[in-house]
Amino acid sequence: MLTDVIVPNFPKKINKGDRPGYPLATMLSIQQVQQWYSLSDPAMEDALIEVPTIRRFAGIDLISVKDP
Repeated sequence: MLTDVIVPNFPKKINKGDRPGYPLATMLSIQQVQQWYSLSDPAMEDALIEVPTIRRFAGIDLISVKDP
């Protein structure tokens, strides 16, 4: 599986004050969708917010936005 190849190089530590990242499997799913549909990073972010099937494929249950 592709995750087994990437895991040794995937960052495990988070710097103090940084937001925690998504799990590797989620990031790979997002990358696949982004490549399949030739989406830019901002377009992929919009798609994750607006398209429930893409969120489900990526394994994201809910996206919450916090006001600053």
